Amino acid sequence: MNMPLKRTGMIIVLILCLSIFSTSLAATMADSVFDSATTNLLSTKKASFSAMTNTEQQCIKVTSCKLYKKNGSKWNFVCSLPVPDTEAEDTILYDASADYSSYIGSGTYRIYTTFNADGHSISRYSNTRTF
Repeated sequence: MNMPLKRTGMIIVLILCLSIFSTSLAATMADSVFDSATTNLLSTKKASFSAMTNTEQQCIKVTSCKLYKKNGSKWNFVCSLPVPDTEAEDTILYDASADYSSYIGSGTYRIYTTFNADGHSISRYSNTRTF
C-alpha cells in the first residue's frame, strides 16, 4: 500500500472513532426523563415554556424562573419570576406562557427555568433577547 492511501485510511479510522465517541458521550449526557425543555423569551417580553418527556408523567410543570441581565460580559441575577400556573397531567407534553413585561426593562436578558416532571427536575437557559 502506498503512503498516501495508508495515511487516508488512518484518517478515516480516526474520524470514525471520534464519531462513535461523541455519539456515546451525547447519549450519556441525555436526560433520563426529559426529551426536551425550552424557554423562549419573546420580543413582547413574554416567555413561552415547552417540554416533552420520554414517557407519560403524572405532572409536568415549571417550578422556578430566574431573570438574568447582561452587564458587559457578565450575567447578573435580577429577580425570581412568578412561574406559570399551568400543570400538565398524565401526558408527555407541557406548554405554557407568562408575561414578564413588568420585570424586564431595557438591556439584554435571559431566563433560567427549572422544569419538573414527577419529582425529576431539569434546568435550562432561554435564548437571549435585547430590549
